[in-house]
Amino acid sequence: MYSDIKDLEQRVYDVLTEAMKIKIRPEDYSVETKLLDLGFNSISFVRLGVLLEEEFDIRFLLKELNFNNKSFQSIQSLIDTIQQKMKKCNR
Repeated sequence: MYSDIKDLEQRVYDVLTEAMKIKIRPEDYSVETKLLDLGFNSISFVRLGVLLEEEFDIRFLLKELNFNNKSFQSIQSLIDTIQQKMKKCNR
């Protein structure tokens, strides 16, 4: 379990870095940054979904894994979605 929002936020940035193979740091990109602005394409987007599932022990429905889904539009929307999914699982 992630003790606070900053810990969760840092882990999301770390997963974004792993998915994109470039360093994505909070000091360079705000939580309002859109994933498309980070250069995500369909392959890196799928990789991101898998990495988030592994890191946070959560699952995304197939219909959630698309660029038009509000859960995957910005870094903040990812953080919010992860928190909601973890809360549903009591983590």
